[in-house]
Amino acid sequence: ISSYFFFFFKQKTAYEMLRSLVGSEMCIRDRLKGYALNNLAVASWWHKYPNHENLEEDEEAQSPNQTQQLTQDIMEELEKVKDYSTEQIDADFDNTIRLFKNSIYTIENVANVQDEAVKQYLDSLLKSESLVPKDFLQNDPAEKQYFSDKATGIPLMNIGELLLITNPITNPEAVFWFRFSQKFFEYKDPENIDRCIITLGHFCTKTQQFIKAEKLFKKAMDMFDRKKSDSFNKVLCLRLYGNMLKLIPNRNREADRLLLQAYDLEEQLPYWASKIPHINIPEMTL
Repeated sequence: ISSYFFFFFKQKTAYEMLRSLVGSEMCIRDRLKGYALNNLAVASWWHKYPNHENLEEDEEAQSPNQTQQLTQDIMEELEKVKDYSTEQIDADFDNTIRLFKNSIYTIENVANVQDEAVKQYLDSLLKSESLVPKDFLQNDPAEKQYFSDKATGIPLMNIGELLLITNPITNPEAVFWFRFSQKFFEYKDPENIDRCIITLGHFCTKTQQFIKAEKLFKKAMDMFDRKKSDSFNKVLCLRLYGNMLKLIPNRNREADRLLLQAYDLEEQLPYWASKIPHINIPEMTL
């Protein structure tokens, strides 16, 4: 009898472990699919705006005419590639926000959310053809933070940043998504909120709120110092901070010092470091 129970226990345990492993494999596969959707959306974004990072650099470095000419030159080169025309780039870009939303939907496994009210909310937000359903614009994103996976922060931040770059800062949809990503990082991943802080500082500079912008840039720099992080986000912060100080009388020397730090640090980083903040990279153990 004891042998029978031992066999039954081992068989039952193995069966449950198998089910668990199959479930985990499906979860991992869905998660990787979510990563791929985000990265595909980022590629569409960069094809449409190949020099988007230059828009964040020192305005004295490139005039609007130079920036426009650079974009035109790149587009003319792309036209020569028969397999990827500018029409295809435009078509792909029109699908970018939808891809980011689907990335979040997949990473968070919304299809299997048990709470019907939460599922309905997320379905409405992430499956809607509009950027933001109209009735959502009156809601505070802090009230309904249903996302739990830290990997969601990247596509969420990408939506907010893309809309703020390509739309006026007063655009309510852009503001909604940026605030949503900001609140997500505050609640779920505060150690990595620096990109949101930098972006907010940048747009405070654009609206000439220099005192507020400087406080935000300093806050981000304190975070980098605390984490001992020399990432591209630190380069971006130094650069935007320096460019802002150039707009303030008698602060050119401080500005030049920060811009020199940004240049020196960027020289130490690999050429693809500026891409890392936007893409999902799966963790792998070798």
